[in-house]
Amino acid sequence: MNPLPVKVVFFDAVGTLFDVNGSVGEVYLHYAQKYGVVHTPSLESAINLAFRDVFQKMPPPIFSVKSPEKLKQCERLWWFDVVHAVFYRVGMFEGFDEYFDEV
Repeated sequence: MNPLPVKVVFFDAVGTLFDVNGSVGEVYLHYAQKYGVVHTPSLESAINLAFRDVFQKMPPPIFSVKSPEKLKQCERLWWFDVVHAVFYRVGMFEGFDEYFDEV
């Protein structure tokens, strides 16, 4: 029996192959300020904690689609759910959909 060929390989490269410039809270708040969210150290910390918790509890981003366009759409919706859940915990704001398009 021949093994199935490998079609995709995923890497969790953050912190090994490259670093992110700023924390999740810093990045999210940088864009959220445009929508009236005030950047405070306590809010940044709350976003970082919420992100860790939400990310760990999310189902893995595994999608049974073949089309690259459909895969991109599924991944985007998965990330939308992550970011939405983070701000649901720390305080939602008007214009979230537009914000998500930017972040």
